[in-house]
Amino acid sequence: MPNPRRRRRFFRVALRLIATLAIFVPGWLITLRATSPWRAVRTYTLDLSSTVPQITDHPRRLRVAAYNIAHGRGLAESNWDGSSPERETRLEEIASLLREAQLDVVVLNEVDFNCTWSGGVNQAELIAKEAGFPYVAEQCSYDTGLPLFTVRFGNALLSRYPIVNAELVDFPTYLQWEALLGGKKRGLLCTLQLSEAESVRVLAVHLEHRDEATRVGSARMIIDLAEEQATPLIVAGDFNSTPLGFPLAQIDHEGHNALSLLLGSGLFDTDLKNAPSPDDLTFPSDEPYFVIDWVLAPTDWRTVSRRVVRTDLSDHLPVIVELELESTRSR
Repeated sequence: MPNPRRRRRFFRVALRLIATLAIFVPGWLITLRATSPWRAVRTYTLDLSSTVPQITDHPRRLRVAAYNIAHGRGLAESNWDGSSPERETRLEEIASLLREAQLDVVVLNEVDFNCTWSGGVNQAELIAKEAGFPYVAEQCSYDTGLPLFTVRFGNALLSRYPIVNAELVDFPTYLQWEALLGGKKRGLLCTLQLSEAESVRVLAVHLEHRDEATRVGSARMIIDLAEEQATPLIVAGDFNSTPLGFPLAQIDHEGHNALSLLLGSGLFDTDLKNAPSPDDLTFPSDEPYFVIDWVLAPTDWRTVSRRVVRTDLSDHLPVIVELELESTRSR
């Protein structure tokens, strides 16, 4: 016959354990979310003296890439698919692609800084080391977790020029409860020192994918950022928006479109002004049918070339744009 005293003791211990977990787990999450602003942006320099790729031959041009790397999962639908060695090999292949393109600046979206599903690997640092970019800025959009489970990912900017300033851009919120529990899509604004007398700002963006109205609100913020300083602003990344007249373009309840708003502001330009050809499409990478990845330059700069690279390393295709700085043509 079971000992009643032992059974009561067991239930008391079990109830205490449940009560402890009921307090500890939410407390863990609340602490993570409350301290996340202090971890939102980080910049650092890597010692790559022997591996930095050569600067673009033309001293007045910048080669800029925008690439959503989809957490290094390739074409898989889930972030949990694939083994850690497979993911690391894929990240090394992404780095090789960027290195061979001889880029000056790279904006990466959906980069894991510390995620359980990718083994806690800092993907921005790994790619920067392998591709030869000494200057790195990380911006965490989603920063949450529970005991034994961590999610930290967002945008990264890799540069061969010093990053003298990096700050968070807090775009409009789509779902307030989601932002409170885990985070939301935000932006990373960096100032790069091109020379002793010249600098440029680069805004890494990954806009909300579910709602054009939220993207339009973000576009208005980007326009304000461009107008507030004389320092030129390049905007690059996954906009999740395509201009009116392009395949699958969307509008908000007032008829506005984020990309059309940006291009119609007179502040940004792209050489892709007409309906895109198959070679211009960026998503999804296996059978692309629309353009949502962009590099937008100041209107007084010239876009020398724009190229979409065909690869299955992500569900997005990287866009590479070579830009000519305005002062070259004004001399």
